[in-house]
Amino acid sequence: MSIAGNRNNSTATATITALPLLSSLQSPPSSCGYKDSKGTSILVTDPAICLGLTPCEVATSTCTVLRSFAANVTGFTNITAVGNMGNYKNSYLAITNAPSLDLRAFHVSDAVEYLNIENIATLDLTQLPTPLPSTMTTLRMVNCNLKEIPSAFQWPNKLNRVGLDSNRLTTLPSSLPENLQLVALRHNQLTNLTWLPAGLGGINVLNNSIQTLSGVDWRDVTYVELGLNPLTTFAHVRLSAARLTYFGLSNCPLTNLTVDASSFRALRNLPPFYINSLSKATGYRIVNTSLATNVTACQSLNGTVEFPWPDAANFSVCVVLNAPLYQRLPWALSSLLWIGAVMAGLLVLVLVWVTQRTSQSRRRKWGYIPLKNGAKNPFNAVKITVALHPPVVMSKLEALRPFKLKPSDVVTTSKYPIAHGVFGEIWGGLYKDTKVAIKRVKQPLPMARPNDTPLPPGPSSVDKFIDEVHLVSQLKHDHIVTFVGANWTSNASDLEIVMEYMDTGDLRAFLATHSSATYSWTEKAQVMRGILAGLCYLHSLPLVHGDLKSKNVLLDSRKGTKLTDFGEKPTNFAAPSVMFQWTAPEVLAGRPFDVAADVYSFGVILSELSTHMLPYADKKLHGRKTQSPQVLMSQIVAGTLQPTFLVDAMIFPSWVYDMAMRCLALDPIQRPTAADLVAYVMSHL
Repeated sequence: MSIAGNRNNSTATATITALPLLSSLQSPPSSCGYKDSKGTSILVTDPAICLGLTPCEVATSTCTVLRSFAANVTGFTNITAVGNMGNYKNSYLAITNAPSLDLRAFHVSDAVEYLNIENIATLDLTQLPTPLPSTMTTLRMVNCNLKEIPSAFQWPNKLNRVGLDSNRLTTLPSSLPENLQLVALRHNQLTNLTWLPAGLGGINVLNNSIQTLSGVDWRDVTYVELGLNPLTTFAHVRLSAARLTYFGLSNCPLTNLTVDASSFRALRNLPPFYINSLSKATGYRIVNTSLATNVTACQSLNGTVEFPWPDAANFSVCVVLNAPLYQRLPWALSSLLWIGAVMAGLLVLVLVWVTQRTSQSRRRKWGYIPLKNGAKNPFNAVKITVALHPPVVMSKLEALRPFKLKPSDVVTTSKYPIAHGVFGEIWGGLYKDTKVAIKRVKQPLPMARPNDTPLPPGPSSVDKFIDEVHLVSQLKHDHIVTFVGANWTSNASDLEIVMEYMDTGDLRAFLATHSSATYSWTEKAQVMRGILAGLCYLHSLPLVHGDLKSKNVLLDSRKGTKLTDFGEKPTNFAAPSVMFQWTAPEVLAGRPFDVAADVYSFGVILSELSTHMLPYADKKLHGRKTQSPQVLMSQIVAGTLQPTFLVDAMIFPSWVYDMAMRCLALDPIQRPTAADLVAYVMSHL
């Protein structure tokens, strides 16, 4: 569910129809009243200047009419200031695609029910001289670089739909109107949903930074989208079977989902995801999310482990009694044993014994563990037997000693991983007071084991991780992430790679939070050049990246574009955690990775630069049915499916499209080399 930018009725058409400047237009007044505007022009419905009561764009210095618009025009682009629009009669008003928007003289009539402000690089809501009309029902401020909503901002009384997608919000506004029905906050940086008003019908917080959701009453909610959050805990959130129609948890590292029996029925009643006849998302959606609930932990809450959906055998939840106590108790990882003690009335001596025996195992099963500043990997305390890491592994580890950093110089600062993949996870840290990224082997998530004995990374994963350290220590290039060193204590299981920190994050996240209007092809061309320079260097060694995708392309405001993740390559593309979209057809068919496969992956990244969408995101639906990854992969292998491009000369340069088509050739022999592509890009810069 989202608040759409276009509406189907005629009054919402965003096409701008300019009227010719007629001789009957009134002459500009001798003294122009718009000189105080920051911009060079301003949009108004001033009958003293405009033709009748229709909108016109006026030069602020002279009040000369620059553009006049028909009365039914509702969308205005590249407007840098809006003044008195009191005579505007349409119910929909859109101001889009401008470097800034001066609101100091902003005023619209009560006729405006839907205000859409989108793709504005600089927007200052404190400039508003008067509140928005109380009659307004829908407000969108999308991709406007908003870091917060001012506390003094007055929400219209009748507002029931708010869209604040693709901004930089870290907290919710504290004064959202009580009668709000839908809030869309996709692609922000929210960490909690504390200020959501009661009675909401729809909540869309896709791609934020929410890690825990606990103890909230969502029995009025019909639509919930929590996908692409680092969400580990969803506990004691009340849902209604009579209301809930969509529940999205895709791409979440979930470790705990605890609900009461009524809320479980709400989940169980949902069908697999599809788009209904009204074009609304319906059902449950848990792509790339699995959950193996800890039976012992669930039983400590007098709960039972249940599977809500027959076709999701890898997703189980803990169902507890409909008791008020459970609604108040967040199931935090650090308090799991304490909750068990309260529920069972364990003696202090028994609690200590249980803590010593099971603490490490339970924490690992629950996934990512909060760390205090300066803490080391919480799994370091696990004792590893010699048999687990044979001499050959320890010998390879010893060969890394020239790169070993002083342990006290490396400090973990993030409480949770800042990024994670199939095999590894990245933590934030400091090395000698310099910001760094710390990569570790992802800890396994086992099912229940006898006596809850710890399960550290096996010799195979550790061995491959050591190989990765050896490899990255030899790579030295301006477009490859810089290796700082390695760190470990007494065994191989706590080995970690310390790398330079890239302050803008990965390309995938950047595209998801920026529109094409604010991210120019001049900037994108520099990213392309950086990717290709890194590839050209690797292929000259010769090395194959083997997992090139937008998530493995890092950006930095000073250092530019660099490639990362030279670890274990994906092989089982049927696994739900493996992203197949960037993989060449011949590799999906079973052939090994080679340099041509890297070039194909680069071609897929070009499609992301064009659309800002995940590859094939628009191909997953066929009618009302979701096409499975297996179906999409078979079409890619057959050469009948390619990622989407926006082929528009105003948006997407034709030379980039031509390059992409060559990279995506079905026959690997027909694809250009990385060196060819570097020369091609440089010829167009």
